[in-house]
Amino acid sequence: MENRQVNLTRVYQLSAAHYLKSPFLSEEENKKTYGKCGQVAGHGHNYIIRVTVKGPIDAVTGMVTDVAELDKIVRKYVIDPLDHRNLNIELSHLSILTTEMFIQEIWKRLKPHITQVELYSVEVDETRKNGFQYFGAGH
Repeated sequence: MENRQVNLTRVYQLSAAHYLKSPFLSEEENKKTYGKCGQVAGHGHNYIIRVTVKGPIDAVTGMVTDVAELDKIVRKYVIDPLDHRNLNIELSHLSILTTEMFIQEIWKRLKPHITQVELYSVEVDETRKNGFQYFGAGH
C-alpha cells in the first residue's frame, strides 16, 4: 500500500468564561473596543474545538493514529484544565484573552504531546458566527 497522508479531525467541546481587556488600551478604549465583552463579570462560551492531525495510514491498523490516545492528550492538556473555568484566571499569562490568543494557547499545549503524527491545525468555534483556525507558527 502506498504511504498516503490523511488528515483526521476530532471534535471536542469546552465551556468557559472570560472577558476582554487589553493592558495596552485605556479604560475608555477598552470599553469602545470590547463593549459588553469587556465587563469584568465576564461571559461564557460553549467552544467547539477541532483538532486535526496529519499522517500516513499505518499499514497494520489502517488508521492515521489511535483516536483514543489523541482524546486522552486533548482531555489532559486542554479540556480538563480549562472546562467550566474562568479563562482569565487559568490563562493569566495571556495579556489579552481573545479567541485568537486562546487558539494559539491550545496549540502550544498540544504540540509537544502529539508525537506519532503531525498536529496540522486547531479550530475553535466561539459562537455560531465566529470561528478561528490556527496552523501553527510558520504556516
